[in-house]
Amino acid sequence: HLHRVVEYLPEITHGAVKVVGIQESSQAKKISLIFIELVEGRMSCRQLVENYLGNNVYLIKALNKLYDFSARGSVVNGSESDVCTEVCEALNALQGDIDEQIIVKLVAFPLHVQRGVLNVLEEKLPQNIEITPKGNTHAVNIVRVDSPLSQRKISDTIDCNSGCYLWGISSVYDALIGSGGREISDEESSSVSRAYYKIEEAFGRYKNQDMLCAFLENKSCVAIDCGAAPGGWTKFLIEKASCKTVYSVDPGELSRHVTALPGVCHMPVKLEEALPQLVEQEVKIDIFVSDMCLHELSSQVDFLLKASQPVLNQTVLFALTLKCVVGHSKTSHDAQVHAQVKRLESVASGVTVTHLFSNRKGERTVMGFLHS
Repeated sequence: HLHRVVEYLPEITHGAVKVVGIQESSQAKKISLIFIELVEGRMSCRQLVENYLGNNVYLIKALNKLYDFSARGSVVNGSESDVCTEVCEALNALQGDIDEQIIVKLVAFPLHVQRGVLNVLEEKLPQNIEITPKGNTHAVNIVRVDSPLSQRKISDTIDCNSGCYLWGISSVYDALIGSGGREISDEESSSVSRAYYKIEEAFGRYKNQDMLCAFLENKSCVAIDCGAAPGGWTKFLIEKASCKTVYSVDPGELSRHVTALPGVCHMPVKLEEALPQLVEQEVKIDIFVSDMCLHELSSQVDFLLKASQPVLNQTVLFALTLKCVVGHSKTSHDAQVHAQVKRLESVASGVTVTHLFSNRKGERTVMGFLHS
């Protein structure tokens, strides 16, 4: 999810957050780091967690924790002992500024840093400052940036090439984010729900929201859901997109909870067989969505264009999952998707490509309006 989070953070915070660097995970270390700066005066780290990150359904599986260096912080190019010396000096200065006793929680990454720093701090801290996991007044945040995992400069003051520690002292707040903050229920993890959240994210993050709202406003749409089983996309179209009828095309079975919804018409055939049937019934489609698994990436766009003349209305909202079956890199996947999007340029407007958190590594979701 690393690159998806990097793209998403400025989007949801309306530019109040600037991504200034990353430290990618390796095979040995599965956790990546994203380094951000907050635009001065816009918000605090605490507000970032509480208002934007902590309850964001898209980030629930992507993020774990925020480390806050925004107050009384520094950069140390040295040893754990050097970091502890600076932290102790800062805590002593802080104790002189406030009346209450300081009770510190240590939050460090990676885990071996937590253990090493804790031992040193317990030796160096004066007796009037206590370190304990509960009942804290302040948190000491320490992160080691490892040079083998990042060869880029994070900012003007932080050079990953040398290896360094970032540290800061903040007030105590819940910095857990996403699945670090709550468990995912059985209902949320069901196949219908996973599909539902995928199209919900696609509609919610579509960059041309004004066009989308104007299209759906005061309109009872007819939709076709290609590759519909088990029915999450159909469920969303009925419940959230105000569709009066959804033709759910898939030889597989739909969930009984979906087929029981008013307006759902299951067509247990492949799309190639469904289209002639819809033409015969003189059905006209307003929304075309497809999450089909196909052998060729281009086939997803082929089916949309093939349906254009006989079945689709003059202006149709579409959402397609383009699934790359060739290549492994982000660059390769993006290039393949870009080639398909170019095919739509002359016949569509408002076309956007998003790598949803609900998408797999090789998937991209394309949305827009097709004009026939």
